[in-house]
Amino acid sequence: TDSVKRIYNIPVQKLNDDIKLPAYAHITDSGLDVYALEDITINPGEIKLIPIGIKVALPKGTELQVRPKSGLSLKSHLRIANAPGTVDEGYKDELGVIVENNASPIKEITYDFDEETHYPIITSIVTNPPIYITKGQKFAQLVLMEVSKVSWSEVENIEMFGSEDRGGGYGSTGVY
Repeated sequence: TDSVKRIYNIPVQKLNDDIKLPAYAHITDSGLDVYALEDITINPGEIKLIPIGIKVALPKGTELQVRPKSGLSLKSHLRIANAPGTVDEGYKDELGVIVENNASPIKEITYDFDEETHYPIITSIVTNPPIYITKGQKFAQLVLMEVSKVSWSEVENIEMFGSEDRGGGYGSTGVY
């Protein structure tokens, strides 16, 4: 059967009239597409906070996760720097997305050697291009998630709970 877990009606405040609210591209999508408010340039190696022009009042027990757009991640060096980013229930300021152009500023250096001193002489430096996000372009997505809370129970020996220790971790299976 088709079932929808829950649909939340979330209060949202636009910070100006030109804001395009985050929206689902398809009814079956998990993420709401986030649109750029203006043209943005992100240089290689640069990290920027991009405001999206809205404030929200999240329902109790939820968070918004900020995630990358897969196509943009595949076709460029644009990354969500803290993916997934978290917007906590109690956060009431303007939402923003922390993006990073993870391309190295220098793509290629060519050089010759000075025959007399044997020091290298740089003949050219090729840099990676900046990433341009244009006004209205989708550049991230928001996913509303229900949040479970933890209550710790301190014990003397964790081995007494659940299954046996599988051992290893951090690449112990040979897969990084």
